Amino acid sequence: MSISQTDLADAFRSFETKMSAGSGGVDPLAELGITLEENQYSSRLLALTNPAKYAEDGAKAFTNMKTVVTTSYDTVYAEFMKAGYPSEQAKGSALTAAEQTRRVQRLIIEQQFPSAANAIGDARTIQTAGKFTGTLGPAPRQAARRSAPRKASGRSAADRAKSARKSVATRRKNAKAKAKK
Repeated sequence: MSISQTDLADAFRSFETKMSAGSGGVDPLAELGITLEENQYSSRLLALTNPAKYAEDGAKAFTNMKTVVTTSYDTVYAEFMKAGYPSEQAKGSALTAAEQTRRVQRLIIEQQFPSAANAIGDARTIQTAGKFTGTLGPAPRQAARRSAPRKASGRSAADRAKSARKSVATRRKNAKAKAKK
């Protein structure tokens, strides 16, 4: 059984209409995080298939963030100055508001352009660029992992040596007994 694109589009429109009419304005897909997952998947796919477009969109989002943060600072500063606060206090309050706005905008950017997608885009760009040449040489190797240092047993070296001799003697004794059988 095959379904045409038109049938799928009609079903989707019907679903959206029913959802917005019967849910009291609440989007269950957004509430459950499905819309967020879908958007993140689309971002990762764009990073993989078209890293240049992904990077361009990310740069636009950062430019937009800078504009929103600056506007927030300017608005709060002007409101505090208009209310009669000293400029230092107005500046401090405006910086606090701008910092909060930056945090919110940064979260939005992280959702639109997740770090995992950035890594995918970087890897894809390197893959399409080919091998490294010139004075850079090959990519550096990762350092070997070192094991954790051993715990001190609290026993002296002489005690450890004595135990080692006993275990060797016990192994010999057991080997001889096994050989006689």
